[in-house]
Amino acid sequence: MNSLLAMYIEYKDKVKEIAELKSLKSDLSSDEMEMQDLAEQEQAECQQRVAELLEQMIELVLPPIPQYNEIIMEIHCAVGGKESMLFAREIYTMYRNLAYHRGWEFNEVDVISEEKDCIRRATISLSGDDIYEAMKYEGGVHRVQRVPKTESGGRIHTSTITVSILPQPEEVNITIDPNDLRVETFRASGAGGQHVNKTDSAVRIIHIPTGVRAESQIEKSQHSNKVHCMKAIQERLYQIEFDKQLEESQRFRKIQVGTASRSEKIRTYNFPQDRVTDHRIHYSTNNIQQFLNGGEPLLNMMAVIQEKSKYEILNEILQTFQNKQTLSHLQS
Repeated sequence: MNSLLAMYIEYKDKVKEIAELKSLKSDLSSDEMEMQDLAEQEQAECQQRVAELLEQMIELVLPPIPQYNEIIMEIHCAVGGKESMLFAREIYTMYRNLAYHRGWEFNEVDVISEEKDCIRRATISLSGDDIYEAMKYEGGVHRVQRVPKTESGGRIHTSTITVSILPQPEEVNITIDPNDLRVETFRASGAGGQHVNKTDSAVRIIHIPTGVRAESQIEKSQHSNKVHCMKAIQERLYQIEFDKQLEESQRFRKIQVGTASRSEKIRTYNFPQDRVTDHRIHYSTNNIQQFLNGGEPLLNMMAVIQEKSKYEILNEILQTFQNKQTLSHLQS
């Protein structure tokens, strides 16, 4: 901590020096070019040192990042009816394309789609190196603004979907008592005439103590669907324990889905303006179609969020230092 404090003091001094140099340059007349150049050079050196100190402090204070190579992603339609379900399908496709571009494995666990090109709910298993670190800030409420194809009056509608990112460790040390589970079977929904609709192949499992539940109807076999459900139950129970750990550490953030209302959005996809905005970092990018294809605009936004989160953590710690220094000064 002493080395961090020394860095912080130097950081504050350099920031103050930059402000003084800017003030000096504004006071210099146009015929004092030599002083202008000298002040410019000193300011550049200070700014470089500030950047170095920030990187060193971030490296020093960032907690060890859990390296989860597998995650469960859940996509749910929310506000907006059919338009929400259509958007859920697009977000599902966006992350599938992103997984392809990044070389991640993308596997459906359960997808409920009642109409063509619509998704009511999807559960996906993804795996790849440090995938949780890359994807953890994608969780939250995603909002879309556009004119639906069925809108004859040309009015812009606003709909939302929610995305949840659940870390999946190599081994889930969750012990589940079989007596705590209620297993239900039912006929799978979907297009008529399919084999799955003629038998009770779909499975729903409820963990009675917590109320956690999981459904699967993607396989024709009841046994296979039960395996999917048990895995999902394990992951959700793990998430409950994982959330407790996050609450104990101020350095970690978990973006909450909340009530999935339009006002709780983390990101807005504005089709009329061809713009995607992440409201947490006040960052916007154009070309929605390329973004929804899981291309460079999405990758760039994810990278900016990652970087901003580091500075947010550092800012909290520096603020703590500042408060402690103020308190110490008042007590002395």
